[in-house]
Amino acid sequence: MRVFYYNDQCPYCRSWARWCEARVGEFVAFKPLGPTDSKTSPKYIDDAGTIFLGSRGVFEMLSFSKRWRWLKTLYRFVPGFAPVSEWLFAYLSKCPVCASKFTRLILRSK
Repeated sequence: MRVFYYNDQCPYCRSWARWCEARVGEFVAFKPLGPTDSKTSPKYIDDAGTIFLGSRGVFEMLSFSKRWRWLKTLYRFVPGFAPVSEWLFAYLSKCPVCASKFTRLILRSK
């Protein structure tokens, strides 16, 4: 069973989890991390039990969406994309104001 674990205590994480779930929820189960795991990176576990963390986990999970699977290809094959996406992911997780602005920009939420 494919599962994506996310921090339900973080508004940024919760917003993105809902956005992703709307796109791949029929293929991937979404579950909040436990209280002791809330500071850890979100993780995606595939059918084989492989664990993917951070932006890689998000891109692996989104590969079940026809519209968003290209992100996994960029992550795997475009030089520099993986480290930049991991850096951005880490930066946004430490800067709530930046994460909020980025989320509004990308998700077009108010």
